[in-house]
Amino acid sequence: MNRKPLNYIAIKVALYLSIFIAQANAQGLPKEFNIKEDDIVLGNVNSEVVLIEYYAPTCGPCANADRNIFPVIKEKYIDTGKIAYVMREFVGNKQDLDASLLARCEGSTAKYIQFKSLILSKQDDWAFGTDYRQRLESFAKLGGVSKEQYETCLNSDALVKTLIENTQIAANLHNFIGTPSFFINGKLLDVRQGITANSLSYEIDKILQRGVKNDM
Repeated sequence: MNRKPLNYIAIKVALYLSIFIAQANAQGLPKEFNIKEDDIVLGNVNSEVVLIEYYAPTCGPCANADRNIFPVIKEKYIDTGKIAYVMREFVGNKQDLDASLLARCEGSTAKYIQFKSLILSKQDDWAFGTDYRQRLESFAKLGGVSKEQYETCLNSDALVKTLIENTQIAANLHNFIGTPSFFINGKLLDVRQGITANSLSYEIDKILQRGVKNDM
């Protein structure tokens, strides 16, 4: 039998561990703000700028942010590969849970973005009525997810676990004050002062310009 020497195996294990740890802490951020395996991420996952958005499907200001802030940030920083943009759900009620499960149901990032935008833009049509599940099923059909697929996702322990964990991460942060919340490299931007595309851009540019200076 061909056995590898123990020191070879030890070196290989140590190498794998070092790679894993380096990837897990690539941005040098507190663990709550590292990119997780189940995160929805747009842009450059290796960027020095990690922007995490916490939102809830039934949150009115979140719909405004998706309509007026996200497209600007996407064009300036996500599509150009300058930042990693992470979307995490905050589940405050059953409507939030079922809508978030629909967004994640198909499995692709592109479909997630489409469903997130549809769910937020159509809040008044579904979020506050007793027939919200039926309305979400109609959205699912529009997005190419069958009623049976949606039912499977609604009963997925793995998906529910991800959503609950995302909610708990936010709820356990001492400075979390609700949705929408934006964290740039772990720093919470104060939504009480009004978050705009310009104010987010200002914070992102400060970090990017600092990085350019350090490289000179």
